[in-house]
Amino acid sequence: MTLWLTRIAGGFLGLLLAGVAAGAIAEQLARLRAASAFPPPGRMVDIGGRRIQLDCRGQGSPLVVFEANDLGGSLGWASVQSRAAKTTRACSYSRAGVMWSDPAPGIRNDKAIAADLQAVLKVAGERPPFVLVGHSLGNLYNVAYTQQFGADVAGLVMVDPAHPEQARRTEAITHRPFIVLAPAARLLAKLSWSGVPRLLMDMDDAPKDMEGAKAFASLSLAGMAKELDNFDQTLADASAAHDLGRRPLYILTAMAPASEGALNETGMTAAEDRQFRIVWKALHDDEAHWSSNSQHRLVSDAGHRIQSDRPDLVAHAIESVVEAVRRGQKLRP
Repeated sequence: MTLWLTRIAGGFLGLLLAGVAAGAIAEQLARLRAASAFPPPGRMVDIGGRRIQLDCRGQGSPLVVFEANDLGGSLGWASVQSRAAKTTRACSYSRAGVMWSDPAPGIRNDKAIAADLQAVLKVAGERPPFVLVGHSLGNLYNVAYTQQFGADVAGLVMVDPAHPEQARRTEAITHRPFIVLAPAARLLAKLSWSGVPRLLMDMDDAPKDMEGAKAFASLSLAGMAKELDNFDQTLADASAAHDLGRRPLYILTAMAPASEGALNETGMTAAEDRQFRIVWKALHDDEAHWSSNSQHRLVSDAGHRIQSDRPDLVAHAIESVVEAVRRGQKLRP
């Protein structure tokens, strides 16, 4: 009887190991297919043994630099970047471990990310002054960049930006801990090599300007997870130092009610989301005071990804900041 049970257990273990091996092989093949089907736009820039994808278009100064906040990296800015490149030079990139960019060792906090961007632009020969355009958490990375390399930064555009107080203020509404990365997503990030995330992640509703993101999703998830492990430190750094001086600053705030998918993602009810919209506006009003030369616009018909829902408004904000930098004048609405 014992021998029989041992043989059955051994058989199950063998099947399990075979399944894991098959999944890992399938994942590697899928990554090879993704690299072939979706080659990196722009170029791969070596910053000392690591390569970062950088896509620059157009001519002119100041240089617009896009900082993303999603698994699609530079793809998330495609429609806006093409508009910006008509009036000045515009560069988007994918952070370490996201899309085509090589992963980075060590802690991936706001300071490390700012240092990476500075290195990429320097090696690529892209010269300041820069107008930094960020989405969500990407804006706090841009604030960190401005604190470290302020002489290079002439202006900023914040698209539905994160705020140092957002975790505390959200918890006051939901009476639940604010979790920036769900435990399930954290586990999937650790299993990215196995092929399991590729099977389970649903990105069918991804915006059209991020079609390649799904192919790289399991790979990018691990890179994003390393950043979000330092989310609290990034918020603390922005809380401690966020003086933008007189640099032109344009903020866009998403005010459309959250979709059912967005509610599921945040864990909020529709009633909580309505309360959150009021708080969200107030937090962005506060960020508008980080510069003495700012504009704040509410966008009633866009969700969190304003650059997908209303790329025209994001392009207008960029044009306004670029014009203010060029003329050395007060920012116009």
